[in-house]
Amino acid sequence: MQPATQNSSNHRSGFTLIELMVVVGLMGLLLAFAIPAFQGIGRSAGINAAVQELRTTVSLARQWAITQRQSAFVVFPDELLTYTEESAPKALRAYSVFSGDEYIKGWTFLPQNVIFDPVFEPQAAVNLWSTGSDTGTLTDVPFPLNDSGQQELRSVEFRTRGNTRFTANKTIFLTEGFVPVTGASVGDPVFLPGRMVIGLNIWRDTGLYRIREYDSSGL
Repeated sequence: MQPATQNSSNHRSGFTLIELMVVVGLMGLLLAFAIPAFQGIGRSAGINAAVQELRTTVSLARQWAITQRQSAFVVFPDELLTYTEESAPKALRAYSVFSGDEYIKGWTFLPQNVIFDPVFEPQAAVNLWSTGSDTGTLTDVPFPLNDSGQQELRSVEFRTRGNTRFTANKTIFLTEGFVPVTGASVGDPVFLPGRMVIGLNIWRDTGLYRIREYDSSGL
């Protein structure tokens, strides 16, 4: 009589509880590293898209000044203007182009949590906002519409040869943050931790520009 053999099909194969716990722990660890990386990609995409759109508008204004033989102004509302509840969200978040006696382009808004930085002072660039009443950086225009009362807006003025009225090269800085708005009241900008800063450097004599990323410490 032959000894009975154990049927191998009765053996159960699979993960033990400890093995499953190890796998779940590893997956959680991977997610902990991956989520901030994806968030960083989303943040950089927003500010990079914003600077590219601003570059397009600056080019439009310069080309308009050359072809129309008329100065064109890229204008930027900041937190110091007088606002209505409707216009307040434009503070440090919107820009347009003004020429002659009218806006030649509608207001463009920056993406969420992207604003213009009026205080950033790197070592090798001059902030458009830091020059006080420097020639070519302040312009009286109707705000926010053609038939509105005039206010003094920060601006980049392009002349008919494509150059600017700056006394020195200037930079428009975009960064990550927001501007508190309550009704018609606008507060100072609030910057996000670890923020990116990208500058659009504009040369005084030609009106041409370059894009540069800066360390938020000012380097």
